[in-house]
Amino acid sequence: MSKYCEQCGAELSDEEKFCPQCGTDVIDEEERYQIQKDTDEAIEAEQSPVPAEESTTAAGQAPEQEQSVPSPKSGKKLYIILSVCICVIAAGTAVGTLVIYPMVTQYMEQKENEEKAQRVVNLINSALENEITLDSEDDLNDIQKEYNALSADQKKLVKNYDKLEEAAASLEKLKKEEEDKEKAQEIIDRLDSVNKDALAYDDTSIQEIRSAYDKLTDDQKKLVTNADLLSEYEAVVQEKKDQKAREDQQAQEEQANRSLVSETFANLTYYEGLWDDFGAHVNKYQGAVEAAIKSAIRTSDYFDDPYSIVMFLTKQHECYFVSFEGVPSGNPNSGAVRLDLVVNAPNGMNFVCTVGDYYQL
Repeated sequence: MSKYCEQCGAELSDEEKFCPQCGTDVIDEEERYQIQKDTDEAIEAEQSPVPAEESTTAAGQAPEQEQSVPSPKSGKKLYIILSVCICVIAAGTAVGTLVIYPMVTQYMEQKENEEKAQRVVNLINSALENEITLDSEDDLNDIQKEYNALSADQKKLVKNYDKLEEAAASLEKLKKEEEDKEKAQEIIDRLDSVNKDALAYDDTSIQEIRSAYDKLTDDQKKLVTNADLLSEYEAVVQEKKDQKAREDQQAQEEQANRSLVSETFANLTYYEGLWDDFGAHVNKYQGAVEAAIKSAIRTSDYFDDPYSIVMFLTKQHECYFVSFEGVPSGNPNSGAVRLDLVVNAPNGMNFVCTVGDYYQL
């Protein structure tokens, strides 16, 4: 014959001691009969105190007395006896009320406490029959609510509450591990999605990944299996930045050289004087031409005394024609010689000196 839970109506097997759905104790017929018997006896004891026998006896004698005509003294005696019986009955009722009723009430209260506590005990045992997983959170929360709803006396009867606390701690550990995995996986996915060849000097995605990685806990960082890619990508971006800086510096220098060439042609159009008085110590324009000449020749290869060399410079279009005159090197007594040079800027950025004729005047 099938059994059903009196609390939630779930079908129960014969061997189950508590409901697997709600945790309520399963009471078999024998136990139910004993509880009902105990309750009936307690109520009967309250309603039928021992002094009632005397009342019955007194009442039973009344008919005999009614058969004879009582004397005044007999009537007075009967009144006293009835009064005493009534007092005895009242006293018995009071004793039943003051002694037995509290005992019954205490028994019922204790029984209720045990049942409610046992329900929570059963729920805890049922929850711990299986391994604690992330899916156990709702069940554990429901059990905790059931426990919190108990009175202080009822909570003392839940002897396995520490098991519920251990299960809750295990659940929190699982939740933390899952959170660590999720945050680590986010970094892993972001690193795997990077196209190394497409990284540029102005890339910001790698720095963003670095910031997110640095915010991880030590345990979470250990779960980032491709963390070495982060340093590799950072090195690529840094190299692109350095390359861009070099290119920018070169571009600035080229622009500065173009400006210098243009300004030199505009400001230096003619010079006649000693070579020693010409150059960077005068202004940057002469310095630019001087640097081009010195990078092409050494005057000591052509002239004996560099301090006495006379220089002639004229400008035609975007070109300087330069002539040096002086005493020839190695043969000071052979007369003056002349060296012709051409200085121009074919690329528009740098002056270049080309050596021309060298001859005796």
